[in-house]
Amino acid sequence: MELAIHNWMRAETLEHTLNRINKLDYTHIEIQGTPENYDIKKAQLLLDLYGIKCWGSVTLMLEQRNLLAKDPAQRKMSIQYVKDVAKMVYELGGKVISLVPATVGKIVPDARPEEEWEWAV
Repeated sequence: MELAIHNWMRAETLEHTLNRINKLDYTHIEIQGTPENYDIKKAQLLLDLYGIKCWGSVTLMLEQRNLLAKDPAQRKMSIQYVKDVAKMVYELGGKVISLVPATVGKIVPDARPEEEWEWAV
């Protein structure tokens, strides 16, 4: 059986996480969706060192990230962020991205559900 765990809710380095989960027989990691925080070559070396594979990532839709924003510039920036996460996952050999479409905690829509769905797609 393959087991995966994420590292996006703990304030610890990638190496610390990999060391910890390796001892618990995890085989994969869902790496934090912050590509700007990782040097891909160094991250891959750590994954190899601990025998952990990248499962994928989750988009961390914080601050201005929002695929459902009424503002086209905000959506464009959010799309670029998702592309950056996808590139990171691809480069680390991952296969899955859990896509959160709107800013975490968003409860007031910017438009009709049909419009927001179209923006998300």
